[in-house]
Amino acid sequence: MLLAIICLVIGIVGFVKGRMNISKRKELRGGALYVVCTLLCLPLPLSFLVGMIIGAMAAANGTEPDEKTIGIASVVVVLGPIFGGIILAFAKATPKELPIDAARGFEVQPPPPPPPAN
Repeated sequence: MLLAIICLVIGIVGFVKGRMNISKRKELRGGALYVVCTLLCLPLPLSFLVGMIIGAMAAANGTEPDEKTIGIASVVVVLGPIFGGIILAFAKATPKELPIDAARGFEVQPPPPPPPAN
């Protein structure tokens, strides 16, 4: 459950910022960002939905929900969208753009003053 909450926060931050740092030199922007952020926001509400469906099915049969079924469903529901989002994020990441005022390459030194004439 904690992993689902952390992913929800990361997804919301990605929506708000409009970009997500993938590595030191790559970032995610645009449509792929919104897909990844949506996938990261899915585990928490999806886990509640699947839990309610499993509970309703068990109640309709008049039995207790099977712990093994609940465990497998929770792992699939939480880790599926997370791994899908991570794979898509690394596949669609682009190199970061340098700011306009950022130094590019080596620093330019002014030429040395001419030697004094005798």
